[in-house]
Amino acid sequence: HNVFDGIRIFEHLDDALALKPDICFICNPTSMHLETAIAVAESGCNLFIEKPLANRLDGIAHLEKLIREKNLVAFVGYQMRFHSLIQEAKKCIDESLIGNVIVAHFMNGEYLPDWHPYEDYRQSYAGQKELGGGVALTLSHEIDLIYHFFV
Repeated sequence: HNVFDGIRIFEHLDDALALKPDICFICNPTSMHLETAIAVAESGCNLFIEKPLANRLDGIAHLEKLIREKNLVAFVGYQMRFHSLIQEAKKCIDESLIGNVIVAHFMNGEYLPDWHPYEDYRQSYAGQKELGGGVALTLSHEIDLIYHFFV
């Protein structure tokens, strides 16, 4: 393994898991999340999984079973929930500070070439379906916020 400013870099997941970390951050392309998360859970390590959890349903039940059996903490990273403005909006809804919300309309969009100007969007996971990209998965933060606000 390599060391960069005190950070160890591993070429293989098994080498990193051999150190018995307390938590693993899964930030690889979406299409690889489940395979990685299952390996991490099997090792007994807690998980922080970058959104979305996966780009397919096959394997999710097995991951959930491992998490329960090994009593692990697992979190899918929808970090927008923790922004102070979002938290204040949630409080206003929950406490009926703006009245009783009976309908909500959401519109969201992104222009992929401007999304990450530092990278070629055609090479990123977001622009490649086989890596787990596409609108429904890449912009799932907004879907999560709707759920967060009203469920």
